[in-house]
Amino acid sequence: MARERAHELFVEQVIEAQEIERRRLAGDIHDGISQRLITLSYRLDAAARAVGDDDEAKPPGTSTRRANSPS
Repeated sequence: MARERAHELFVEQVIEAQEIERRRLAGDIHDGISQRLITLSYRLDAAARAVGDDDEAKPPGTSTRRANSPS
């Protein structure tokens, strides 16, 4: 009986430790990765504005000009 209770207590402690680690990782992902993605997004927007509408600087398939429009 005491052995079963000790095992149950151990399982509860393991589950609690896993839950604490899950919350820590969720916080790291939210705070760390999210901030990096937002910063990257801002930098990409700034780079796009710096390039402007220069179609030669854009990757193929992203031209703002239409293929059938007269030049």
